[in-house]
Amino acid sequence: PYLAGADFGGVDAFFAPVAFRIQTYELPLAPVALEYARRLLELPAMRRWYEAALAEPWRDEVHDQEARAAGAVTQDLRRAGRNAQNA
Repeated sequence: PYLAGADFGGVDAFFAPVAFRIQTYELPLAPVALEYARRLLELPAMRRWYEAALAEPWRDEVHDQEARAAGAVTQDLRRAGRNAQNA
């Protein structure tokens, strides 16, 4: 079920952030790749990481401004960002 065998390994840890990008940007991938990303996202450690990221109060305003300048922010899932969407 993982890239290098039956157990989660280093290569899977390397791809863990990619699974979040697949989820966020709804990337069109082959079913086997989507299943792999889903499997990663269901890991308890990944769920904790995701929840911690959403709850993180720190913001990099310069980065947020750059992101808004590059295109429309359609959704900000960060708890602290919900009131400041598309500011």
